[in-house]
Amino acid sequence: MAQAPPVVTGKLKGEAPDTFTGDRTESEAFKQQFQVYWYMNPNNEIMRTPYYRVMQHLSLIKGPLVNDWKADQISDLVEKTTRAANPIGYDEDILWNEYIQTFNDAFTDTTKKQKAQSELKHLRMRDDDLDTYIARFKHLARDAGYDLTALGTADLFALGLRQKLFDASMYRDTQPETFDEWVTAAKAEQTKRARRYAMQESAYQSQAYHRKPYKAANGHRKYVHPNDRTVPMDIDQPTYTRIRQAYTEDDKKRLQDQGRCFYCEQQGHMARECPKKKRQQPQSGYRQTPSKYGQKPFQPRSGQFERKTYNQPKPRQGFRKSNRPRRPPFSSHARAAHIEEIVEEDEGNEDEDNDVASLAARTARLSENQREQWVQEMNDMGIHF
Repeated sequence: MAQAPPVVTGKLKGEAPDTFTGDRTESEAFKQQFQVYWYMNPNNEIMRTPYYRVMQHLSLIKGPLVNDWKADQISDLVEKTTRAANPIGYDEDILWNEYIQTFNDAFTDTTKKQKAQSELKHLRMRDDDLDTYIARFKHLARDAGYDLTALGTADLFALGLRQKLFDASMYRDTQPETFDEWVTAAKAEQTKRARRYAMQESAYQSQAYHRKPYKAANGHRKYVHPNDRTVPMDIDQPTYTRIRQAYTEDDKKRLQDQGRCFYCEQQGHMARECPKKKRQQPQSGYRQTPSKYGQKPFQPRSGQFERKTYNQPKPRQGFRKSNRPRRPPFSSHARAAHIEEIVEEDEGNEDEDNDVASLAARTARLSENQREQWVQEMNDMGIHF
Protein backbone atom coordinates (compact mmCIF):
# COMPACT_ATOMS: atom_id res chain seq x y z
CA MET A 1 0.00 0.00 0.00
CA ALA A 2 1.34 3.43 -0.98
CA GLN A 3 2.48 5.77 1.74
CA ALA A 4 0.78 9.15 2.18
CA PRO A 5 2.98 12.25 1.70
CA PRO A 6 3.84 14.25 4.83
CA VAL A 7 1.99 17.48 5.57
CA VAL A 8 3.87 20.70 4.78
CA THR A 9 3.33 23.50 7.30
CA GLY A 10 6.25 25.98 6.99
CA LYS A 11 7.19 28.45 4.24
CA LEU A 12 10.56 28.72 2.59
CA LYS A 13 12.87 31.62 3.43
CA GLY A 14 15.02 33.64 1.10
CA GLU A 15 14.77 34.49 -2.58
CA ALA A 16 13.75 31.73 -4.95
CA PRO A 17 16.09 30.87 -7.85
CA ASP A 18 15.50 32.22 -11.33
CA THR A 19 13.29 30.22 -13.67
CA PHE A 20 15.17 27.70 -15.80
CA THR A 21 14.02 27.64 -19.44
CA GLY A 22 16.21 24.84 -20.76
CA ASP A 23 19.30 26.84 -21.76
CA ARG A 24 22.28 24.55 -21.12
CA THR A 25 24.63 27.47 -20.57
CA GLU A 26 22.53 28.50 -17.56
CA SER A 27 22.10 25.08 -15.99
CA GLU A 28 25.08 25.40 -13.64
CA ALA A 29 23.91 28.80 -12.38
CA PHE A 30 20.40 27.39 -11.79
CA LYS A 31 21.75 24.43 -9.83
CA GLN A 32 23.90 26.74 -7.71
CA GLN A 33 21.00 29.04 -6.89
CA PHE A 34 18.78 26.12 -5.90
CA GLN A 35 21.51 24.71 -3.68
CA VAL A 36 21.77 28.03 -1.82
CA TYR A 37 17.98 28.08 -1.50
CA TRP A 38 18.09 24.55 -0.07
CA TYR A 39 20.81 25.34 2.48
CA MET A 40 18.84 28.37 3.69
CA ASN A 41 15.93 26.07 4.61
CA PRO A 42 17.56 22.84 5.85
CA ASN A 43 14.87 22.12 8.45
CA ASN A 44 11.92 23.03 6.29
CA GLU A 45 9.67 20.09 5.38
CA ILE A 46 9.88 20.90 1.67
CA MET A 47 13.68 20.76 1.51
CA ARG A 48 14.09 18.01 4.06
CA THR A 49 11.77 15.58 2.21
CA PRO A 50 13.25 14.37 -1.13
CA TYR A 51 9.79 14.10 -2.72
CA TYR A 52 8.88 17.75 -2.06
CA ARG A 53 12.40 18.87 -2.92
CA VAL A 54 12.04 17.35 -6.40
CA MET A 55 8.64 19.00 -6.81
CA GLN A 56 10.07 22.39 -5.71
CA HIS A 57 12.86 22.00 -8.25
CA LEU A 58 10.39 21.14 -11.02
CA SER A 59 8.21 24.16 -10.13
CA LEU A 60 11.12 26.43 -11.16
CA ILE A 61 11.47 24.83 -14.61
CA LYS A 62 9.21 26.45 -17.22
CA GLY A 63 9.20 27.04 -20.94
CA PRO A 64 8.37 25.34 -24.24
CA LEU A 65 11.76 23.61 -24.39
CA VAL A 66 11.31 21.86 -21.03
CA ASN A 67 7.53 21.34 -20.70
CA ASP A 68 7.57 17.80 -22.10
CA TRP A 69 10.60 16.80 -20.04
CA LYS A 70 9.00 18.29 -16.92
CA ALA A 71 5.76 16.36 -17.50
CA ASP A 72 7.71 13.10 -17.83
CA GLN A 73 9.56 13.70 -14.57
CA ILE A 74 6.36 14.41 -12.66
CA SER A 75 4.74 11.22 -13.96
CA ASP A 76 7.84 9.17 -13.12
CA LEU A 77 8.02 10.62 -9.59
CA VAL A 78 4.34 9.89 -8.90
CA GLU A 79 4.65 6.39 -10.33
CA LYS A 80 7.64 5.56 -8.07
CA THR A 81 5.87 6.65 -4.90
CA THR A 82 2.34 5.31 -5.61
CA ARG A 83 2.89 2.04 -7.40
CA ALA A 84 1.53 -1.07 -5.77
CA ALA A 85 4.72 -3.10 -5.97
CA ASN A 86 7.77 -1.86 -4.11
CA PRO A 87 6.82 1.83 -3.82
CA ILE A 88 9.55 4.28 -2.82
CA GLY A 89 8.97 6.34 0.30
CA TYR A 90 8.65 10.11 0.11
CA ASP A 91 11.58 10.53 2.47
CA GLU A 92 14.03 8.29 0.60
CA ASP A 93 17.04 10.06 -0.98
CA ILE A 94 16.89 7.87 -4.08
CA LEU A 95 14.08 10.05 -5.42
CA TRP A 96 16.28 13.15 -5.40
CA ASN A 97 19.45 11.38 -6.55
CA GLU A 98 17.82 9.78 -9.60
CA TYR A 99 16.03 13.01 -10.51
CA ILE A 100 19.13 15.27 -10.33
CA GLN A 101 21.12 12.74 -12.37
CA THR A 102 18.44 12.87 -15.07
CA PHE A 103 18.55 16.66 -15.00
CA ASN A 104 22.35 16.70 -15.43
CA ASP A 105 22.19 14.25 -18.33
CA ALA A 106 19.58 16.37 -20.10
CA PHE A 107 20.84 19.91 -19.56
CA THR A 108 24.55 19.79 -18.75
CA ASP A 109 26.64 21.82 -21.18
CA THR A 110 28.76 19.21 -22.94
CA THR A 111 31.27 21.83 -24.13
CA LYS A 112 31.81 23.25 -20.67
CA LYS A 113 35.01 21.28 -20.08
CA GLN A 114 36.52 22.23 -23.42
CA LYS A 115 35.65 25.91 -22.88
CA ALA A 116 37.22 25.89 -19.42
CA GLN A 117 40.43 24.31 -20.72
CA SER A 118 40.74 26.86 -23.52
CA GLU A 119 40.07 29.81 -21.21
CA LEU A 120 42.50 28.48 -18.64
CA LYS A 121 45.34 28.42 -21.16
CA HIS A 122 44.79 32.10 -22.01
CA LEU A 123 44.08 33.30 -18.48
CA ARG A 124 46.46 36.06 -17.34
CA MET A 125 46.72 38.21 -14.24
CA ARG A 126 45.49 41.78 -14.82
CA ASP A 127 47.18 44.74 -13.16
CA ASP A 128 47.88 43.86 -9.50
CA ASP A 129 44.65 41.94 -8.84
CA LEU A 130 46.20 38.69 -7.65
CA ASP A 131 43.18 37.52 -5.61
CA THR A 132 40.83 37.64 -8.60
CA TYR A 133 43.34 35.73 -10.72
CA ILE A 134 43.66 32.98 -8.08
CA ALA A 135 39.89 32.61 -7.67
CA ARG A 136 39.29 32.50 -11.43
CA PHE A 137 42.07 29.96 -11.96
CA LYS A 138 40.65 27.62 -9.31
CA HIS A 139 37.15 27.79 -10.81
CA LEU A 140 38.30 27.09 -14.36
CA ALA A 141 40.62 24.29 -13.21
CA ARG A 142 37.70 22.57 -11.50
CA ASP A 143 35.49 22.90 -14.61
CA ALA A 144 38.30 21.72 -16.85
CA GLY A 145 38.98 18.68 -14.68
CA TYR A 146 42.51 19.73 -13.73
CA ASP A 147 43.98 18.62 -10.41
CA LEU A 148 45.40 21.55 -8.43
CA THR A 149 47.99 19.29 -6.83
CA ALA A 150 49.48 18.36 -10.19
CA LEU A 151 52.76 20.06 -11.18
CA GLY A 152 51.41 20.86 -14.64
CA THR A 153 48.54 22.83 -13.13
CA ALA A 154 50.99 24.74 -10.90
CA ASP A 155 53.17 25.62 -13.90
CA LEU A 156 50.11 26.83 -15.80
CA PHE A 157 49.24 29.09 -12.86
CA ALA A 158 52.79 30.47 -12.67
CA LEU A 159 52.85 31.36 -16.37
CA GLY A 160 49.72 33.48 -15.92
CA LEU A 161 51.34 35.74 -13.31
CA ARG A 162 52.73 39.14 -14.21
CA GLN A 163 56.34 38.97 -15.34
CA LYS A 164 57.80 40.94 -12.40
CA LEU A 165 55.85 38.89 -9.89
CA PHE A 166 56.91 35.67 -11.58
CA ASP A 167 60.59 36.70 -11.54
CA ALA A 168 60.43 37.74 -7.87
CA SER A 169 58.90 34.40 -6.92
CA MET A 170 61.54 32.47 -8.85
CA TYR A 171 64.41 34.45 -7.26
CA ARG A 172 63.39 33.39 -3.76
CA ASP A 173 65.75 31.18 -1.79
CA THR A 174 63.24 28.35 -2.01
CA GLN A 175 61.59 28.23 -5.40
CA PRO A 176 57.88 27.29 -5.41
CA GLU A 177 56.81 24.07 -7.09
CA THR A 178 53.23 23.18 -6.12
CA PHE A 179 50.15 25.31 -6.64
CA ASP A 180 49.90 26.24 -2.96
CA GLU A 181 53.58 27.21 -2.86
CA TRP A 182 53.16 29.45 -5.90
CA VAL A 183 50.14 31.17 -4.33
CA THR A 184 52.04 31.76 -1.08
CA ALA A 185 55.14 33.08 -2.85
CA ALA A 186 53.17 35.37 -5.16
CA LYS A 187 51.21 36.91 -2.27
CA ALA A 188 54.38 37.47 -0.24
CA GLU A 189 56.23 39.15 -3.12
CA GLN A 190 53.25 41.35 -3.95
CA THR A 191 53.04 42.50 -0.32
CA LYS A 192 56.77 43.35 -0.30
CA ARG A 193 56.43 45.23 -3.58
CA ALA A 194 53.46 47.28 -2.33
CA ARG A 195 55.31 48.17 0.89
CA ARG A 196 58.43 49.21 -1.03
CA TYR A 197 56.44 51.51 -3.32
CA ALA A 198 54.62 53.04 -0.34
CA MET A 199 57.89 53.86 1.42
CA GLN A 200 59.45 55.31 -1.73
CA GLU A 201 56.38 57.44 -2.39
CA SER A 202 56.41 58.76 1.18
CA ALA A 203 60.10 59.67 0.93
CA TYR A 204 59.58 61.40 -2.41
CA GLN A 205 56.69 63.49 -1.11
CA SER A 206 58.72 64.63 1.90
CA GLN A 207 61.64 65.79 -0.27
CA ALA A 208 59.99 67.00 -3.46
CA TYR A 209 58.95 70.61 -3.92
CA HIS A 210 55.29 71.28 -4.45
CA ARG A 211 55.70 73.52 -7.43
CA LYS A 212 52.88 75.70 -8.73
CA PRO A 213 52.85 77.23 -12.21
CA TYR A 214 52.55 80.91 -12.95
CA LYS A 215 52.48 82.74 -16.26
CA ALA A 216 55.52 84.77 -17.14
CA ALA A 217 55.51 88.02 -19.09
CA ASN A 218 56.39 86.21 -22.32
CA GLY A 219 53.41 83.85 -22.00
CA HIS A 220 55.37 80.74 -21.03
CA ARG A 221 54.50 78.74 -17.90
CA LYS A 222 57.21 78.68 -15.27
CA TYR A 223 57.41 76.90 -11.93
CA VAL A 224 58.60 78.29 -8.64
CA HIS A 225 58.70 77.04 -5.09
CA PRO A 226 55.69 78.26 -3.07
CA ASN A 227 58.05 80.04 -0.66
CA ASP A 228 59.35 82.20 -3.53
CA ARG A 229 55.90 83.41 -4.60
CA THR A 230 54.85 86.95 -3.74
CA VAL A 231 51.90 87.05 -1.32
CA PRO A 232 49.80 90.23 -1.38
CA MET A 233 49.39 91.72 2.09
CA ASP A 234 47.99 94.79 3.78
CA ILE A 235 50.66 96.35 6.00
CA ASP A 236 48.13 98.68 7.68
CA GLN A 237 46.24 95.76 9.24
CA PRO A 238 47.58 93.21 11.77
CA THR A 239 46.29 90.25 9.76
CA TYR A 240 46.61 89.26 6.15
CA THR A 241 43.71 90.02 3.85
CA ARG A 242 42.87 88.19 0.70
CA ILE A 243 41.89 90.44 -2.18
CA ARG A 244 39.29 89.13 -4.58
CA GLN A 245 37.28 90.57 -7.41
CA ALA A 246 33.63 90.17 -8.37
CA TYR A 247 33.36 88.00 -11.43
CA THR A 248 29.63 87.28 -11.58
CA GLU A 249 26.75 89.65 -12.15
CA ASP A 250 25.23 88.71 -8.78
CA ASP A 251 28.44 89.69 -6.97
CA LYS A 252 28.63 92.98 -8.86
CA LYS A 253 25.00 93.80 -8.09
CA ARG A 254 25.47 92.97 -4.41
CA LEU A 255 28.59 95.14 -4.11
CA GLN A 256 26.92 97.97 -6.03
CA ASP A 257 23.84 97.94 -3.78
CA GLN A 258 26.04 98.00 -0.66
CA GLY A 259 28.34 100.70 -2.04
CA ARG A 260 31.43 98.51 -1.86
CA CYS A 261 34.61 98.44 -3.94
CA PHE A 262 34.68 95.81 -6.72
CA TYR A 263 38.36 95.09 -5.94
CA CYS A 264 38.63 94.77 -2.14
CA GLU A 265 34.90 94.78 -1.22
CA GLN A 266 35.39 97.68 1.24
CA GLN A 267 33.11 100.73 1.48
CA GLY A 268 34.12 104.33 0.91
CA HIS A 269 35.77 104.22 -2.51
CA MET A 270 35.45 102.77 -6.01
CA ALA A 271 37.60 100.14 -7.71
CA ARG A 272 39.62 102.62 -9.76
CA GLU A 273 40.52 104.48 -6.56
CA CYS A 274 41.20 101.39 -4.44
CA PRO A 275 44.30 102.00 -2.25
CA LYS A 276 45.06 98.28 -2.05
CA LYS A 277 45.08 98.02 -5.83
CA LYS A 278 47.53 100.92 -6.11
CA ARG A 279 49.70 99.54 -3.32
CA GLN A 280 50.13 96.21 -5.09
CA GLN A 281 51.27 97.73 -8.38
CA PRO A 282 55.06 97.50 -8.98
CA GLN A 283 57.03 100.68 -8.58
CA SER A 284 58.77 100.36 -11.92
CA GLY A 285 57.02 100.35 -15.25
CA TYR A 286 57.88 96.75 -16.01
CA ARG A 287 57.49 93.48 -14.22
CA GLN A 288 60.46 92.28 -12.21
CA THR A 289 61.39 88.73 -13.12
CA PRO A 290 63.70 86.51 -11.01
CA SER A 291 67.18 86.05 -12.44
CA LYS A 292 69.94 83.62 -11.70
CA TYR A 293 72.21 86.50 -10.62
CA GLY A 294 69.60 88.57 -8.79
CA GLN A 295 66.68 90.80 -9.72
CA LYS A 296 66.94 92.15 -13.24
CA PRO A 297 64.38 94.50 -14.77
CA PHE A 298 62.53 93.26 -17.79
CA GLN A 299 63.67 95.04 -20.95
CA PRO A 300 60.92 95.41 -23.56
CA ARG A 301 61.67 94.87 -27.21
CA SER A 302 61.42 97.69 -29.66
CA GLY A 303 57.80 98.40 -30.45
CA GLN A 304 56.45 95.82 -27.95
CA PHE A 305 54.46 98.28 -25.85
CA GLU A 306 53.60 100.78 -28.56
CA ARG A 307 50.04 101.95 -28.49
CA LYS A 308 48.19 100.80 -31.57
CA THR A 309 45.42 102.92 -33.03
CA TYR A 310 42.63 101.63 -35.20
CA ASN A 311 41.45 103.00 -38.54
CA GLN A 312 44.91 104.42 -39.07
CA PRO A 313 45.76 105.02 -42.77
CA LYS A 314 48.32 102.63 -44.11
CA PRO A 315 51.67 104.16 -45.07
CA ARG A 316 52.29 104.52 -48.75
CA GLN A 317 54.73 102.23 -50.41
CA GLY A 318 58.11 103.88 -50.83
CA PHE A 319 60.43 103.61 -53.76
CA ARG A 320 63.81 102.06 -54.06
CA LYS A 321 66.68 103.96 -55.56
CA SER A 322 66.43 101.92 -58.74
CA ASN A 323 62.73 102.64 -59.47
CA ARG A 324 62.31 106.04 -57.80
CA PRO A 325 60.61 108.42 -60.29
CA ARG A 326 62.76 111.27 -61.42
CA ARG A 327 61.55 114.67 -60.44
CA PRO A 328 62.73 117.89 -62.00
CA PRO A 329 65.24 119.63 -59.76
CA PHE A 330 63.96 122.57 -57.83
CA SER A 331 65.29 125.86 -58.96
CA SER A 332 66.46 128.32 -56.44
CA HIS A 333 63.46 130.58 -57.19
CA ALA A 334 60.93 127.69 -56.82
CA ARG A 335 62.54 126.53 -53.62
CA ALA A 336 62.50 130.04 -52.23
CA ALA A 337 58.85 130.45 -53.24
CA HIS A 338 57.96 127.17 -51.61
CA ILE A 339 59.69 128.17 -48.41
CA GLU A 340 57.89 131.52 -48.46
CA GLU A 341 54.53 129.75 -48.76
CA ILE A 342 55.32 127.55 -45.79
CA VAL A 343 56.37 130.58 -43.78
CA GLU A 344 53.15 132.38 -44.67
CA GLU A 345 50.97 129.42 -43.68
CA ASP A 346 52.76 128.98 -40.38
CA GLU A 347 52.71 132.62 -39.34
CA GLY A 348 49.43 132.16 -37.45
CA ASN A 349 50.86 129.38 -35.32
CA GLU A 350 54.27 130.75 -34.42
CA ASP A 351 53.89 129.85 -30.78
CA GLU A 352 53.46 126.13 -31.60
CA ASP A 353 54.83 125.20 -35.03
CA ASN A 354 57.89 127.44 -34.99
CA ASP A 355 58.91 126.06 -31.67
CA VAL A 356 61.91 123.90 -32.52
CA ALA A 357 61.76 122.01 -29.25
CA SER A 358 58.07 121.16 -29.76
CA LEU A 359 58.72 120.04 -33.34
CA ALA A 360 61.59 117.84 -32.22
CA ALA A 361 59.46 116.31 -29.49
CA ARG A 362 56.66 115.44 -31.93
CA THR A 363 59.18 114.00 -34.37
CA ALA A 364 60.66 111.79 -31.64
CA ARG A 365 57.24 110.29 -30.95
CA LEU A 366 56.91 109.03 -34.52
CA SER A 367 57.23 105.31 -35.16
CA GLU A 368 59.84 103.90 -37.51
CA ASN A 369 57.35 103.60 -40.38
CA GLN A 370 56.13 107.16 -39.79
CA ARG A 371 59.72 108.46 -39.72
CA GLU A 372 60.49 106.78 -43.03
CA GLN A 373 57.33 108.28 -44.52
CA TRP A 374 58.24 111.74 -43.15
CA VAL A 375 61.77 111.55 -44.61
CA GLN A 376 60.32 110.40 -47.96
CA GLU A 377 57.91 113.35 -47.99
CA MET A 378 60.71 115.80 -47.23
CA ASN A 379 62.85 114.29 -49.97
CA ASP A 380 59.94 114.59 -52.41
CA MET A 381 59.70 118.27 -51.51
CA GLY A 382 63.38 118.68 -52.25
CA ILE A 383 64.57 118.85 -48.68
CA HIS A 384 67.35 116.34 -48.21
CA PHE A 385 68.97 115.31 -44.92
